[in-house]
Amino acid sequence: MIDTDEKIENKKFYNIVLDVPKTQIILCHTGRDASNYYNSLKYRMDGDYTRIPHYMITKEGRVIELISPYSTSEFFGKEDVDAKSIFIILENLGWLTRKPELNNYINWIGDIYKGEVFRKKWRGHLFWANYTTEQLDSCVELIVQLNEELGVELEYTGHNVRIESIDKFKGVVSPNHVVETKGGIFWVNQYGAFLYDGSEELKELLLTDREDKKQKRISDSDWNDFISENSMVAYNDKSQEIFVIKSNNQTSTSDGDCYVYNLIVDAWTYGKKKFYCGTCRITNTKLIGNSRVTGFLYDNAYGVGPEDDGSPVE
Repeated sequence: MIDTDEKIENKKFYNIVLDVPKTQIILCHTGRDASNYYNSLKYRMDGDYTRIPHYMITKEGRVIELISPYSTSEFFGKEDVDAKSIFIILENLGWLTRKPELNNYINWIGDIYKGEVFRKKWRGHLFWANYTTEQLDSCVELIVQLNEELGVELEYTGHNVRIESIDKFKGVVSPNHVVETKGGIFWVNQYGAFLYDGSEELKELLLTDREDKKQKRISDSDWNDFISENSMVAYNDKSQEIFVIKSNNQTSTSDGDCYVYNLIVDAWTYGKKKFYCGTCRITNTKLIGNSRVTGFLYDNAYGVGPEDDGSPVE
């Protein structure tokens, strides 16, 4: 059990209690040091600021409860998301700019950073302030505690892109559901198929723009009937096609059916029995031969589906 280092009286910050269960935890960063961030919450809008996170974790690993996890603020700005979310904000300066003449780094508001720097090119920036081991350990303990006390599921999404459909999005539920492609990271879940290329926009591949309206390429009912924990994804780097296989644990020919997404033309097709291997379990996919045909490994063997008649996908 983690000890909360400090609890701020709830009346100091805006919060209300709603009869809505908490179902998700959202992690954020302060963008400045902890004391400046706290003061911004306290004094912004003459003390009437409403975007209040539930917890703040300092770089030393101190956990500060700003409002009760059973209450709600307007932190996210979308009522249905705020009502069911717990927000944990970690002290971190975010992206950094190197100042060679001063032999240091500064963040977006000019704060000097003297800690360890993480280097990765992302969103137009190269240098990032590191999270400390102490605060990450405290964060993990806090999340586990919230799981035990409020029943929030220990399921996560491994990026921090703001998703318009976050009220439905549940992340990657199985390692079978995700693959790295030339166009970015692709994954599926019961709510759709997604592609993330490192930009700020997450692409929802089951949606398309038609006459300025978002329309489904594959109906919700068809997709939900198709996707399960046993579904599997594969990628062919030659054809730039992504295969979503209905099941890797097969008992019928339809378990070898697949949806195929083409990265080049941005289109979906459907293939019947393309990955059917008989009553067996597919363990992995493989590009076979010089032609790099997408095949699969199963029961210590490999090949293409024995029921596949070679017909093109629909």
